[in-house]
Amino acid sequence: MATTIASELIIDAFKVRMAKITKANGYYTDLGKNVFGWRANPLSTDELPALVWRDATEPIGPNESVTEDVKALWMRHLTLECEIQTANNGDQGATMRQAVEDFYKIIGNDGSGHTYRWEESGADVINTDTSGREKGEAAQDEESVIATTVTITIHYRTQWWSES
Repeated sequence: MATTIASELIIDAFKVRMAKITKANGYYTDLGKNVFGWRANPLSTDELPALVWRDATEPIGPNESVTEDVKALWMRHLTLECEIQTANNGDQGATMRQAVEDFYKIIGNDGSGHTYRWEESGADVINTDTSGREKGEAAQDEESVIATTVTITIHYRTQWWSES
């Protein structure tokens, strides 16, 4: 059965976008080769670099627009916590910074905190904000993996009382 829930369409589009992060596509890293949703078990070093995402919150409120054609829409805000992990290969975090820049580039962040429309989502995505990355830290084993978390919020609209 096809997915029709707007938030699921957006998650599907997010996964498709993340998979495009490869050196062959002009990115610094191959982060897109290892993208996992809600993964709880530790990653092995041969799975790095990797991105593990979790949808965190999704506040819903009335649409702030004043035009009549969109007053009957909810404004939704889907927040994803995205942990980026890279091998600690002695480059003082350069690979981590490259992976973070690849992530920003693929979601369309131009540094202003806002991004462009996600046409491939099939939902009415308005824009995406990022809070920037949080403090990096050693993950798993002090010598093998470093990680940082980037939180993004995807803003989109749905009909009142409907997910689609």
